[in-house]
Amino acid sequence: MNRDSHYRNFFVSMSLALCCAAWAIAAEPPPFYESKTVNMIISTSPGGATDAAGRLVSRYLGKYLPGHPNIIAQKYARRRRYCCRELSLQHRQT
Repeated sequence: MNRDSHYRNFFVSMSLALCCAAWAIAAEPPPFYESKTVNMIISTSPGGATDAAGRLVSRYLGKYLPGHPNIIAQKYARRRRYCCRELSLQHRQT
């Protein structure tokens, strides 16, 4: 094979790769959390280290999730053992 044939094969393969990349970028779905609100449940007593860490994380987490959702930190400290189960059952009923 001569040199021109190598260049032609290279340019054809690069143009094909660029077309495939452009198609993949155009077909990307919108972010899942776009224009949504995420409720972050903090199930510890107020004023503790876990409470402070949960509130700190909820303040900055929205910037790092795709779609930049609103994060709301909720206190739900009664009967810690069953709080998530109760909340999931309430969510199913509504």
